[in-house]
Amino acid sequence: MNVFKIGNKVLHIEPSKIYWENQLFDNLIDQPTEIRYGIAPIQLDMFTIGTNFKIQLRNEKNDRFNISLKSYFGIGRAKKYQLYEQIADSIWDNFFATQFAELVEKWENGETIEVAKFLIDSKGITKKLGPHKITMNFDEMKLFPRFDHLLINSNLKDDKFMKLHYLDHWNWPLINEIINRAINTDANRR
Repeated sequence: MNVFKIGNKVLHIEPSKIYWENQLFDNLIDQPTEIRYGIAPIQLDMFTIGTNFKIQLRNEKNDRFNISLKSYFGIGRAKKYQLYEQIADSIWDNFFATQFAELVEKWENGETIEVAKFLIDSKGITKKLGPHKITMNFDEMKLFPRFDHLLINSNLKDDKFMKLHYLDHWNWPLINEIINRAINTDANRR
């Protein structure tokens, strides 16, 4: 069990659940299956006044759990970021490392896997956008990581691209891992 003190609240990460202690309402999630995390600016009108380090979890029952560490005007930013990384690593090790390793293995064995709005097969990735789809092969991808998203451009068509938003797309680390493995494997074969 890992325990993290965040302000006057205490976050508990146990092998089967995550919960807040000392909060007005009980907040608990059992066996999270989806994660998204990232950094977002805190804005007041058009001015950025701080940084919000967010971790969001969801389970099969669609229960949600939010962890937010905020730094205003850069005060304590490095310390909050370090705590954010420790919490994310602890959650990852307890709930997602094994699950994602199994999905990567299935993909490596030729199975098509579905992660949120994405279908990933041995040739590429398809993003479902309502009734429309964007499909891109791994060998045409050009990656541009940004602080809040991964931009995936096609080197064949200038108007073909996908964005993988860290705070919008569930389980984006799995998609990112598979894309990087596929691209690096293809590059090594050339």
